[in-house]
Order: sequence, then C-alpha cells, then structure tokens
Amino acid sequence: MDSAVLTALNKRQADLLKEAKAADAVTRKLRADIDHIDGAIRTYDPAYRARKPQLTRAKRTDLSRSALDTLRRATGPMTLRDLTLATMARTGLDKRDGKEVYARMNRLRTILNRQQENAVVRQTLGAGLAALWEVVRQRVHTKDSAFRLPRGGKVWDIYPITMRLQQTKERDQKPCY
Repeated sequence: MDSAVLTALNKRQADLLKEAKAADAVTRKLRADIDHIDGAIRTYDPAYRARKPQLTRAKRTDLSRSALDTLRRATGPMTLRDLTLATMARTGLDKRDGKEVYARMNRLRTILNRQQENAVVRQTLGAGLAALWEVVRQRVHTKDSAFRLPRGGKVWDIYPITMRLQQTKERDQKPCY
C-alpha cells in the first residue's frame, strides 16, 4: 500500500514540475515578446522608454520578509548577491536568469537600505570591501535608555518614557535653595 501511495505522489510531483517548467517557458517567451515590441516601438520613437511592471505592495513586503528571514537564519553576515540567490532559491525562481538576478538584487538593495534606516539590519565591510548585511540581533540599552520599550510595549509607548526622563533631568538640574 505504501508503495502505491509513493508512486502516486512521485507521479504527481513529476506532473507539477512539468507544469512549472512549461509556465516558466511561457513567462520567458512573453517577456521576450514584450522586449521585441519595445524594440519595434523604439525604432519609430527613439525617445520611448519601456515601462517596467510595478510591483504591488504585497510582493515588496513578501520580498522584504523573505530577505529578513533569510538573514535571521544565516550563520553570519551575507553579501547582497548571496542574499539575492538565497531568496530566489526559497521562492523557487531561476537563479540562472541574469536579468532577474540583477533586478531582484536592486530591489533587495533598496529594501535593505530602508531597513538599515530603521535599525533593523546593519551593513559592515568584509574582505575586499564587500558589503555584508546582517540583522541587528538585539539592541543594547543602558539602564536609563530613552529608547527602552516597556515589556510588551509598542513604539508609541516610547514618548511617555522620554518625557519622564526629560522631566527627571530638568528636575535634577534645578538649583536647590
């Protein structure tokens, strides 16, 4: 009985792989057709600039989550190219498609720069001046840190803490008579 189930599952997996390859081939053909049409338009209008399809917010968020998850699971800092190839492998994209790798690398660079501004990731220099990215594991805070969140607190809970610290500092600076 187990062999019949395994045979059926293997057959279904093979069928799905064939469908995925066929869909990938169709996607590549459609992209090539679009490129040809853009080329034809440029022959008639040299100022024409092809529009790239815009990513929806959900796709950008998925890429951001995938990148951060990959960085969290990594044993050490990763280069942008390694991160790109790892996220492509997780989502099942073809890593041999140079244009797709380049486009995804640019999107990830933008995402990582935004996350760096939010202090979620940090960039360090590795060997040969290669930029290495890693997730900020834990923020180090002092006892009187103004950015310490209360247990279970949210970002908007910081304001009362900072005001309290500021009032305490002002009170301590007033002269005693």
